[in-house]
Amino acid sequence: MSTLDDYRAVHQLVGDMYEASTTGGAGEAVRTTVDAVAELTRTARGGHVSVTQLSTKLGISKMSASRRVSTALKGGWLVNDETRKGLPSALRVGEALPARQGLPDPADLERCNAIPTLTNGLAEQRRAAAVEKEPSGDQRWEGSGSQSSVLFVPDEDDEEVPF
Repeated sequence: MSTLDDYRAVHQLVGDMYEASTTGGAGEAVRTTVDAVAELTRTARGGHVSVTQLSTKLGISKMSASRRVSTALKGGWLVNDETRKGLPSALRVGEALPARQGLPDPADLERCNAIPTLTNGLAEQRRAAAVEKEPSGDQRWEGSGSQSSVLFVPDEDDEEVPF
C-alpha cells in the first residue's frame, strides 16, 4: 500500500510531465514563461519581448528560453509578431493557457484524507489478524494508522500467509 509520502515523491518526479502531457505542453515551465512575457510586455516599449529579455527575466539560458517559447508558440499561448528571419523575436501573449489538469497536489490530498497514511503498526495488525483468525469465517479487524482507519474483511479466497 502506498503512503502519502510515496505519492509526494511520485508527484515531484512526474507531476510537471503529466500536466504537460494532458494540456498539450502547458507544464509549469511553459506557464512560467508565458507569465513572464505577460509581465514584461506591460512595461516593454512596443508591447513585445525578445527571447534574450525573457531569458534574463527567468534567469535561464537563451536556449532554454527558446525551447519554452517554441512550445508556447505551438500551443498558441505566445505569438511572435516578428516574421522576418534573423531578427529578434517580438513576443506577446496569445491565447489563454488551458486549465491545469495535472495530478492532485499532495497537500490537497492530505487535507481531505483521500490517501490514507498507514505506516504505524500495519504489518503488526495484519500479523495479528492472520494469527487470530476465528473459525467462523466472518472475521473483521480494524487497524488505525496515523490518519485513517482500515477495515479488513477476509473472504473465502484469502489464504493464510505465515509471517
